[in-house]
Amino acid sequence: MKIKAKVFLVGPVLLALRPYITHLHIGNAVAQPGCETYGDEHPRFGFPGSANDVDELVDFFTVLKEVGFFREKDPLVLSLEVKPWGDEDGNIILANPKRVINRAWALVEE
Repeated sequence: MKIKAKVFLVGPVLLALRPYITHLHIGNAVAQPGCETYGDEHPRFGFPGSANDVDELVDFFTVLKEVGFFREKDPLVLSLEVKPWGDEDGNIILANPKRVINRAWALVEE
């Protein structure tokens, strides 16, 4: 599995901050000014023009695993933040991050 080059920079930062990190939080954003969901709107993973989906979570989880963040005896809490956009069904939007997280983790474990 190929990890994006910029993700490798995260590992040393996580290692340095590791004693201070008490939980992990994931979400999504559209970082393109002018897009309807631009800013702190937390669209579902894979939303058009957004930053995060399965591939990005695979990269994130891989780095976390490599630097020892997944501890069996003292696990960290993983929280997420998504919300419906427009007329999207909230139940479907809530199922989206579960599916994306499960798929990404399965790819990390391959």
